[in-house]
Amino acid sequence: MIKLLYDRIGPYPVGTFIELTSGARAVVVAQNPGSPATPRVKVLTDSELNPLSDPLSVDLASQTGKPLEIRRTILLKEQTDDPLTGEAATEPDDILGSPPSDDFTLMTREG
Repeated sequence: MIKLLYDRIGPYPVGTFIELTSGARAVVVAQNPGSPATPRVKVLTDSELNPLSDPLSVDLASQTGKPLEIRRTILLKEQTDDPLTGEAATEPDDILGSPPSDDFTLMTREG
């Protein structure tokens, strides 16, 4: 049963963000049934983490030349973290643009 599960899902399930040996970031888009450790991916950034205007589809199981390999899985601390850079997403602090230092400040600013 475990082997069947491993062969179907693999170590990199669809939707997993990964870093390739080139330093580029990618997302797993499909599994390779015969080779679960080498899924099909969509490369989203170059090696310096600049987003690609046209993401590149790569089948890690059937490459020619210098093959790309998975270096590591990118784990996000929070769901809102940016998977391409791994940094926390920035969100507006509040409707007035600066964070309140305490509840009293918030109450006086909000009226």
